[in-house]
Amino acid sequence: MRGGDRFRRHLSELAARAATGKVRVGIIEQANYDGSDGESVAQAAFWNEYGTTTIPPRPFFRNTIAEHKDEWSKQAAEMLEANGGDVRQTLELMGEGVKGQIVETIQAFREPPNAAATVKKKGFDKPLIDTGTLWRSIDCEVADE
Repeated sequence: MRGGDRFRRHLSELAARAATGKVRVGIIEQANYDGSDGESVAQAAFWNEYGTTTIPPRPFFRNTIAEHKDEWSKQAAEMLEANGGDVRQTLELMGEGVKGQIVETIQAFREPPNAAATVKKKGFDKPLIDTGTLWRSIDCEVADE
């Protein structure tokens, strides 16, 4: 096979770049709820994800992962091929895609429903949605290590 050494070097370079890059998706910035006394969006997200003594778990991160994790490696491989092996661009595209999936999970979440007192306070029964701050706080970032 002609060019086999060059091809192997190219694959090694791609693998090395992929090994040093990572994408994080979640509540990256330290966002607080407007009008609160500094209530952290990340803390409220944690309480909703895992529940508390008074709030049942509403696992939007874990549900998104469970629903989509088997698709991500194939999507990443297809994107990497489509954009000429650009690892950073692939990670950025994957991050945006996963971010969108988490937001969709939050917006579609229905069970368990809100408590009657919460429905009365909010004026509607949509778990994980009040002002929209939670889903607007979901972001992604790519970093090289």
